[in-house]
Amino acid sequence: MEAPMWDSGISRKRLIENIALLWTLSQVPENPKENHLVSGTNKTHRLTLERENEIVGNLAFLSATTDDNQKVMAVCVEEDESGEAITIRVASNTGDLAEIAKGFETLGRILEQAARRGQ
Repeated sequence: MEAPMWDSGISRKRLIENIALLWTLSQVPENPKENHLVSGTNKTHRLTLERENEIVGNLAFLSATTDDNQKVMAVCVEEDESGEAITIRVASNTGDLAEIAKGFETLGRILEQAARRGQ
């Protein structure tokens, strides 16, 4: 058995283990990176990247169910290759998304009806 260091009762091995554990528990992850949208000409997509970003921001705002910054809602919009449809993906660290999905479906039906009236 190793002798305790500095009359503390803690061996060198245990000190090294504690340092490694402390580093693991308090390691700061890499800072987030800003991904800048770059507009390009894509003949199959109807939405510009700027418009997709605007839609995502609005849907993320609408899907927020609380002001608690520990409960995060993430939204992704993917336009179909044909440009005829989009897929909306929602992720949350709070659990059940059924209420959010139901709200988006209702909103989608309303927008679809409004679009048909405009044609």
